[in-house]
Amino acid sequence: MATQRFIGSFFNWKLSIQWSYLVFVGGVILLCLLLSNWQWQRAQTSAARYAHYLTLVSQPTTPLSASSEQYQKVSITGEIKQLFLLDNQIYNGAVGWHVLAAVQSKQVLILVNLGWQPKRSAVTELEQLPNPIQVTGMLKNPQPGFMLQAANEDPNWPHVLQQVQIPLLSEHYGYDLLPWVLYADDSIANLMPVASAVENKYPMHVGYAVQWLMIAALCIWGFIYICRQERKDNEHS
Repeated sequence: MATQRFIGSFFNWKLSIQWSYLVFVGGVILLCLLLSNWQWQRAQTSAARYAHYLTLVSQPTTPLSASSEQYQKVSITGEIKQLFLLDNQIYNGAVGWHVLAAVQSKQVLILVNLGWQPKRSAVTELEQLPNPIQVTGMLKNPQPGFMLQAANEDPNWPHVLQQVQIPLLSEHYGYDLLPWVLYADDSIANLMPVASAVENKYPMHVGYAVQWLMIAALCIWGFIYICRQERKDNEHS
């Protein structure tokens, strides 16, 4: 039985190709275009987020309140209620952890990232920290990652954290933490302040969008080339 083929022309170029190959290549091109559009949408979202960050970070520092928002520069003075260690944090190639503190002011309770500490050092204890403590820094939402098991199934939890899950900590201790982490600007008790600046990912996503467009263009060019070659082969046979 003869193989079903698509026969047509494109800009006066005679084409001949099997329908199954046409469907396959069309699907690949469509997928590339969808991925390119997805990266373009992410680029727009990243640009808006970065512009919002620049606006807020340029404003003067204000006292922390429940109405504060992400990327805002704030200050807080309060009592440290609890210390946590955010595990597996890398700084200059060295493994360590972030020392986090639940700080209670007169109005709010928030998790504060006091800084990075290498694992080879003795664990920072509550007695080594100023209490009450005054911290100035930027607010950021914690970014949970993938975990193989529930955080509260870890025998070292909640003192040692694999990721910051504020609702879970609030439920465990029975208090209401604000939804952000405050990243301290200045060194506290010889801890290394953790960088909190937001990266502008717009160029990266635009690059990915262009990359998928180029792959789609190469697929179209390759498809036309193969079609023409098959057409020539059929004419000579």
